Amino acid sequence: MPRRDPSRSEFVVHIETLASLALLLEATSGIRTHLVTVLQHDSPRITIEVEEGIGLKEILSALYGDDPSMVVQFPAQTGVFLKGGDLEIPIKASCSVDVFPRDSFGPDVVIARLRYIHAQSCGVCLFCREGVYQMRGFFEDLLHGYSPGPVSIIKEISLGLREGSLCGIGRDASALGLSALRLFFGEQEIGAHLDWGM
Repeated sequence: MPRRDPSRSEFVVHIETLASLALLLEATSGIRTHLVTVLQHDSPRITIEVEEGIGLKEILSALYGDDPSMVVQFPAQTGVFLKGGDLEIPIKASCSVDVFPRDSFGPDVVIARLRYIHAQSCGVCLFCREGVYQMRGFFEDLLHGYSPGPVSIIKEISLGLREGSLCGIGRDASALGLSALRLFFGEQEIGAHLDWGM
């Protein structure tokens, strides 16, 4: 049996283990719970424990009320941008959610997320290395008031990322870019080309 070394501190690393510790020790009814961290611009983060299956919209309505103009990135940093009716997503694991009031969401947010994804990429596959860079350039042009070119270019880049990336980073970037386009240009132009079943 392993012995504890008193000179070293011990930490519970996996957050779901920590969240389930009381449940495991008390042997209660067995309801699965998850931790959801909600991050909002210029506000302290909120971490709550919720039952598995509760809807994202229900959580956000309880915290912020029903604001149809609120934009949410789920999961935070690499997830898709959602709004309104798209928030009917059940929580199945611990996660983070970024919440943006409509006036604080723009191409600069998308560019920051694409920079993060590009930094996480290993650079081995061409699709991820160049596709995320080109997608970021599209949104930078949009931010600075230049004509970024036809939206169909981003659709092609996204399809290449989704189909050709060696790992999930490219697929995340594809979904993130398409969801941002849908918010900026509307359902008619982009909605028919989104495929959420990646």
